Amino acid sequence: MAEVVAGCDKVVPNPACCSQAESDFTLDDEDDEDDEDNDWDGEVEWDENEVAEAALDDDVPDESAAYLDFLNQEAQKFGSFADDDDDDMDEEGLLETPLDKVEPYGMFKHALLSLQQEQPQLYESLTKVLGPEEQQVIQGVFHEADAKAMAAAANAEAAAAAAMQANGH
Repeated sequence: MAEVVAGCDKVVPNPACCSQAESDFTLDDEDDEDDEDNDWDGEVEWDENEVAEAALDDDVPDESAAYLDFLNQEAQKFGSFADDDDDDMDEEGLLETPLDKVEPYGMFKHALLSLQQEQPQLYESLTKVLGPEEQQVIQGVFHEADAKAMAAAANAEAAAAAAMQANGH
């Protein structure tokens, strides 16, 4: 007895057959309607310039040459997309992000010193388990934070001096 399986438009002897029928590798022309302009239809489309050029070169315009032309045109389309992506990547490197303004060394130092002042027991329990190498890393972070803070202060001072000089003071 044949039965109709839900979601399947075929009448099949049993449901197991429907799943096999769905896995057939038949080509449906309905899915390819959107790609008609990119599909090779086997027709040779030569314009007058190409025919005249082929006549001068003693070439016969044939389907294989037309197909190669078609492939070259498609490759050029995709090649232009790749070039556009490279330009965008170069410009993205020049953009400034909000994270560029964040100074992680200073933030860490500030957070650790705040923890030491506000919750000394927690600070003590966290730092007493640190080994000598880990303590050196934290000291290095503190020194880097101080160096970056001094550099930022020097840059701000230089910018203020330049602004005052530009204003005529």
